[in-house]
Amino acid sequence: MLKKILIMFFLSFSLLLSEDKGWDGFEDPGFGNFSFLTTSWGELDFFDSWQILSTFYFDVYYYNEVVVQDVVDYGDQVYDMIIEDFGWLYFSMPKRVSIYIYRNAAEYARKTDMSQWAGGHADLKQNAIYSYEQKNIFANVIVHELTHLVFDAYMGYPRCMAINWLHEGVAIYEEKKVLNKVWKLKYLKDLDKQGELISIRDLFKTHIGLQETSQKVGLWYFEVGTLIAYLRTLDKDGFRIFTQNLKNYNNIVEALKMTYPWGFKGIDDLEKGWKNWLYQKGDTI
Repeated sequence: MLKKILIMFFLSFSLLLSEDKGWDGFEDPGFGNFSFLTTSWGELDFFDSWQILSTFYFDVYYYNEVVVQDVVDYGDQVYDMIIEDFGWLYFSMPKRVSIYIYRNAAEYARKTDMSQWAGGHADLKQNAIYSYEQKNIFANVIVHELTHLVFDAYMGYPRCMAINWLHEGVAIYEEKKVLNKVWKLKYLKDLDKQGELISIRDLFKTHIGLQETSQKVGLWYFEVGTLIAYLRTLDKDGFRIFTQNLKNYNNIVEALKMTYPWGFKGIDDLEKGWKNWLYQKGDTI
């Protein structure tokens, strides 16, 4: 317990020093620029010589040791914290993960065929995370992608885009929990009063891409993260049962009805419960 407290204090302190802010005044939910999970794209182009550091769970390939020091020092403990929080995912979790850190966004894009504006991504087939040298890479990219590797391996792939909100929401929620991040819920409450929140139905339908504004991207991620936080407060085992029902039946409404028959008959009930939860909370959590 003391080790966990010290880890959370260090990471929170590092984030405070960075003074990184997200969109419209709420704190960066922790996915760096943007992040994705893919299922492999073929042979990678590794012509340069990597330096390698290994920990209990990770093999870290890098050029600049200073950039990856947090990953090496705290990666194993944070991975354990993610597994502890989602203990029922233990048997599906990757047992070893490779992390590749390129020199810059251009090299990352060239050698992975990803967009330069992506902060990083995870590859389930390779049990690997790919990113590039950037500020606060551990907090802004690695924790998010580690959560993907654990949770998405459990849910199965190829990812069903109809539940993309679930995958990303879980990663955002876990960043807050592990890194002790602050969420400014007043921002969501103010948008709700102005009629500008993204509805739950639209959250479920939206596929975030290049065509979206950064403001909408940030709001979408913030909302799905808080939606997961709300669902996890409803019942001790409810979220585990909900995700299992979603895997089995691939239908959000049916999974909600089967898991929470006392609360939800459909999406509208879920939105009402989520908004009530928002207003019951303080302006920051």
